[in-house]
Amino acid sequence: MEDKKNQKNNLIDPNIFKKEKEARIKAERLIEEKMRKLYLANQNLRNRDTELDITDNEIKSALIECLRVRKQLEQMVNYDGLTNLPNEHRLRTDLTYLLVQAKRINQKIALLFIDINRFSEINNSYGSDVADNLLKQVALRLQMGLSKDDFAARINGDLFAIVLTKIENEHATGIIAERVLAQFSFPFTIQEQMINLGVSIGISMFPDTAINTEELIATAHAALKSAKQIGSICFSRIASPH
Repeated sequence: MEDKKNQKNNLIDPNIFKKEKEARIKAERLIEEKMRKLYLANQNLRNRDTELDITDNEIKSALIECLRVRKQLEQMVNYDGLTNLPNEHRLRTDLTYLLVQAKRINQKIALLFIDINRFSEINNSYGSDVADNLLKQVALRLQMGLSKDDFAARINGDLFAIVLTKIENEHATGIIAERVLAQFSFPFTIQEQMINLGVSIGISMFPDTAINTEELIATAHAALKSAKQIGSICFSRIASPH
């Protein structure tokens, strides 16, 4: 049920594209009309009563509305509607950029996939409202202790990700993964209810096990699958074919 609700939350309202287009067209038309009337007034200097009934405030308001709708659209495209974390689209975009930079300066990057164990049971037992609040708290905990260069994201449902940049080696990544696990060692309090969570973590590293975004995500998924079988942390041991 949570997956269906999450998919609904992440769907982009098609009306937002229409609103953005309408706001942009309105601003453009007001500017064009103002420029036309300024031109006519300039051509007819004798007529001092020429009215420029389109005010700068009207143009300013139209431009502000256009920017507001555009910002709203950007938020919906790049961020998860429930947790406000970057979504999968933004994760892939940022990873692609980071890998290019990391390759240029010979730097490692780690991708952690974090899955909540038995989340569907929690959703069924406590209901979707509690489950949603729980996901919000999970998002906050995942961001605790991250450096300014690292970030968390929500992929879908109860699947999250953490991207670690400027990481030295597998050992350093493992230490951070252990810290993530430790953050789930104490319960969450949702609507006066104490809920204990366990997580599984799958890890892939650039360039050790992947050399591009798709490989990094695929190997992190594979590592997570192995981790879920043991309920702990698992590194991807799949070497990049390149």
